[in-house]
Formats: sequence, structure tokens, C-alpha cells
Amino acid sequence: MSCKRIEKNIERQFFNTYALDKCKLLAYLSMNVKVRLNLIPLPPKIPTMKTRIALYIILGLSAMVYACKKKSSTPSGTKAFTFHGIKVDHDTIAKGNVTNVHADVAGSVTYAWSASAGDIFNSGSTVLFGASTCCTGSHTVTCKVTDSNNNSESKSVVIQVN
Repeated sequence: MSCKRIEKNIERQFFNTYALDKCKLLAYLSMNVKVRLNLIPLPPKIPTMKTRIALYIILGLSAMVYACKKKSSTPSGTKAFTFHGIKVDHDTIAKGNVTNVHADVAGSVTYAWSASAGDIFNSGSTVLFGASTCCTGSHTVTCKVTDSNNNSESKSVVIQVN
């Protein structure tokens, strides 16, 4: 029953019984009636212990499933790349000169370059090999590639320095 309807019923009852006019009735009700209707909604029900435990179990399982989410599309131990080889622009160079060296790799990898003599400039799939001015002969340039699963493979090329 709405508040207005209750108020009207009380008003009619007092008005009919005591033959009061409306203003006096409302003044009487507002000053003397101590009963108030509880129109505020009740607070939400506190969950029982069983409900709390069930919620904690669901939350814990959800966290474990999220934490165990697969991090890589390839299984651990499986190479995620194919290392075809190393190519050079010039396999014979004069001392003090440079040549481009390119690793031909299909897949996402990191590169680690090294040389038996001379210098490696830049990084990534293509680097610049610089022959030192003091050393002639065969110089080996090696590229080691590593994928996200920590699988690696190395290949080398020999560059003749005159």
C-alpha cells in the first residue's frame, strides 16, 4: 500500500470519527503520531558462510586458470623459426673495408653476432662486418638466433680479407 493511500485512509478515519477539518487533522498527525512507516529498503542480505566459501573457491579457480594461461603459441622445445643461412654481399674484401652480412631467418627471433677478427656494426638480421687493417686471411662471422622458447641455432660464414 502506498504512503498516499495510507495517509488518505487515516485521514478519512479520523475525519469521519472526530469530524475534524482537514487542516486540524494533518496538524494533529504531524505533531502527535509517533509511528513512522519504514520506507527505506532493507540492507542487502549478508551472504552465509557456505556462499562465501563457494565465492572464494570460484575466485581461486579463476585466478589459477588465468595464471596458467598459455604464454606461447608454440609448445616449449619446439623451434618457432627456420634458419636458412647467412648471406654476404662480398665474400672477399680488402683490409679496412666493410660488407653487409644478412641472416636469412623465418620467424621471430633475437640475433647475436660475433666475428673471429674484425668488427660487427649494427644489430638485427643485417649487420655490417668491418675487416681490421692489421689482419688478413679468413675471418668467420657467426650469427646465433634464439626464439621465445629459448631454442637457438648458429650458422657461420667465412669472409676472406686481403
